[in-house]
Amino acid sequence: MGWADVLANPAVESGPKIIQKGYRMRRQGDDGVIVARIVIALFTLVVGLPALIWFGWLREVPTFWMNEGGYPIWLREVVLDFFYPLFFLDFFAMLVYVALLLRVPPRSKESMKLNLAVLSAMGIGVVFAVIYALADNVMLLLQPPG
Repeated sequence: MGWADVLANPAVESGPKIIQKGYRMRRQGDDGVIVARIVIALFTLVVGLPALIWFGWLREVPTFWMNEGGYPIWLREVVLDFFYPLFFLDFFAMLVYVALLLRVPPRSKESMKLNLAVLSAMGIGVVFAVIYALADNVMLLLQPPG
């Protein structure tokens, strides 16, 4: 079916369905991408990054790994087993968020500012967890033995 057929018979549809909302047009299916961005942002900012930062802090506390401080053993196992998977999950969520943002760009400047703020918060959280863990390890290496 060519363009001539589509122009001759406007009832024939080809390609994604276009929806008119307000003064802008968008493709059908964009709502799912927008909802996915919201879910990823909420999960990452409310659950993923706080848990990652807390796990990163616990990993660097010396009393956490000993029987001092009152930390339960199951928490040590959770931190030991889930720090790196949680880090990669948060990093992957950030990459998926960027991909979805590129697939369906925001329609207004306010929405773009909000998406950039969310993306910045995700990036700062992941970078903070990495820098905190690396800085503490570097400090331990620079201490004189003894």
